[in-house]
Parts: sequence; structure tokens; C-alpha cells
Amino acid sequence: MIKRGFTLIELIITLAILGIILIPISNFFFTNYKELNNVNRRLNLQYEGEKAVKKFTDVAIESKGIQEVKSGQTDLSNGINADNVTRIVLMSTDDDGNYVYDIFELEDGNLWYGKGKKNDTINKDGNLEQNEVSGSVIAKYINSISLIGENITKYEGMKHAYVVLIKLNLKDGNVTYSVKSKVYFRNK
Repeated sequence: MIKRGFTLIELIITLAILGIILIPISNFFFTNYKELNNVNRRLNLQYEGEKAVKKFTDVAIESKGIQEVKSGQTDLSNGINADNVTRIVLMSTDDDGNYVYDIFELEDGNLWYGKGKKNDTINKDGNLEQNEVSGSVIAKYINSISLIGENITKYEGMKHAYVVLIKLNLKDGNVTYSVKSKVYFRNK
């Protein structure tokens, strides 16, 4: 009688060899998957940062300059540098020559944009109250905003800047990304 098949020992040895081969291969795939996920996050942060800088630049080019820069309740408008900025107000005029204020506010990682009066805030819950204007989120994952005024003295401050370097620091999980751009106020 001829026996066909494998013995138990042959099967165990085959499975052990297969396990030894598959462990490094699986580590390779898991490591690459994690890196691919980080690359996707970094690309998303880059997109969000570039989108925010583009909106700020487009509005700033048409504005007459910075009217207000705040970090929480602290007014940073009279300084050359502003870190951890939570509010930026730019002034421009409409077709009739009336002042219009473009408001950027950072809250919970979202950069909001709206138009209103200088002291208005952007409504974020959908229930407009006095001194609030409608706004929309223009970018997410913003961790912090910094402004550096160029060609101004410490006595002039941001309100007198013709050129400002804006730096956005973005964060998604453990992935960070920074976007910088020089903004020129051509209507100042």
C-alpha cells in the first residue's frame, strides 16, 4: 500500500519556514502603509495651508492694510512680530468708497473668514447675534499663525507694514507642516 500526503512533522516545518519568510514581508507592508498614510496627511496639510495663504493673499492685495492683529484678547497690531495670532482684520473699500473689513479668525484649528465691521466677530454656531457676521471655514488643521512685518520700525507696527511674512503651522496627528508667504499690500 502506497501512502500519499505529508507527515505532521513535514507540515510543521513548512509552516515554520513560511512564518519566517512572511514576518519580514508583513513588516515591510505595514511600515510602508504607515508612511503612505503620513505622506497623505502631509499632502492634505500642504493643500490646506496653501488654500489659506491664497485666500489671505488675495484679500490682502486688494486691502489697504492690516487694521488689527490679536492673540486671544492681546492686541499685537503695534508690534513687528506677532505669534499665535487668533484674529487678523484687513481694511478695504467697496465700490462706493465705504470701509469694509475682512476678518480672519483662528479657532479650534479652523481658519474662518468673513466680512463686516472692524469690531465684528465671525459667527461659528449658525445663530447670528449682535456684532457677528456670517463666515466660513477656509482651512483646517491650522495649529498657529505668525506674522512678521517687513521694512517697519518697532514704533510703527503692523498697521504700517507694506509687506508681511505670514507663516502657518499645520498639524494633523503627529504630522506637521509649515507654509510661508510674503504678502504685499499694494493699495496702502
